[in-house]
Amino acid sequence: MTHPDAADLAAAGGLSIRAAESAMASLRDRRLVEWVGDDPAGVRPADTQVLRHAQMTSGTDAERTAMTRRWVESLLATASEAEAALVPYRRRLRREYTLAHLEHVPWRDTAGAVAWVRRRADTLLTAANVAHLRGWWGTSWQVVDSLWPALVWLCPAPVWDAHRTVGVSAAQQDGHEPAVRRMLVVGASGYRQEGALVRAGAWCRQALESARADQEPLDVADALYGLAAIQHVEGHLSQARALLHQAMRLRDDEGYQRGVALIKVRLGLVEVEAGRWDHGVHLLAAARETLRAESAHDAARALAAIGRAHVHAGHPDRGLGLLLDAHEEFTRLGSPPWQARCLEWAGRAMLLVGRGEEGLDHLQLAVAGYRAVGSVQDVRRVEAAYGQLDRPEGTR
Repeated sequence: MTHPDAADLAAAGGLSIRAAESAMASLRDRRLVEWVGDDPAGVRPADTQVLRHAQMTSGTDAERTAMTRRWVESLLATASEAEAALVPYRRRLRREYTLAHLEHVPWRDTAGAVAWVRRRADTLLTAANVAHLRGWWGTSWQVVDSLWPALVWLCPAPVWDAHRTVGVSAAQQDGHEPAVRRMLVVGASGYRQEGALVRAGAWCRQALESARADQEPLDVADALYGLAAIQHVEGHLSQARALLHQAMRLRDDEGYQRGVALIKVRLGLVEVEAGRWDHGVHLLAAARETLRAESAHDAARALAAIGRAHVHAGHPDRGLGLLLDAHEEFTRLGSPPWQARCLEWAGRAMLLVGRGEEGLDHLQLAVAGYRAVGSVQDVRRVEAAYGQLDRPEGTR
């Protein structure tokens, strides 16, 4: 690591947090390390000679391996706690680490857990790669899987990539078919967002074949939902509707009501686009009511979908208000990619009601938001659709 903090040192060295912080302070007082980064600060060697000496005298290979394992598993344990706090409904796959417990959970509330995921996402990706290189297959895919909150709140491209490379490979090497299926479906979602629909479809079909062979209805539903999303993007509304109904029946049979509600969100948009506006909005409203009790983030997504439905149905003023409400909810939740999406959709609605300058302002803010989360495809799409966001004649 370039900037380990007290939690990293405690994990690697088998120390308490207090002992690690004391050691860091002592090293700093002797000018052997210097603070870097934000609070909680990381450290780095103050001199390359110090680093070389540390590397030469840091113990045997067995000791280094044990140190690395403690560090990776500590990150996995902490990320799993964040996952349990932020997306408790998702844990269907195992977590295995030798640590008996976490001495220190570095957050107090949901916002703190999101901030930890944001700050440590790159470190977790490093840990997943380290585990993969050492052949710790189960640990590697579990670290990747624990990064789901980063996808929900941040949507960083490297996390999509990790599911498609390290995650799939480690799960296959581990012989854990449910994990392979999850990596395939999540990876396909990343491909779909990037516009690689053929590859996304191939991955979903592979996951579907495996889930049917193992008779895992929830995994079948996940793969069907992925295929339906592709059909929706391609404008094949009838095919999307049929696949969504299949997936919804499976989730309903398993009692997975949050999953049913999420399908209703996409199905509602499909129905609106197919001209069945009343039915579509009814589905979206029902989904939001269910999701309010399950996940504030998912409930905000449903609200944004209702706003889009009103705009699509020719009620842009009503839809605009709902989209701005959804933007406020995502801002409060700390979800930059969804803030950007709501700004984009609100900007489009403003253009429809003759608020051209304000609409372009919102689209520019959306592009800035997409850039901040590394969503190059979204930046290109919006700029291409609105002519690099040039101002119409007569506006400043």
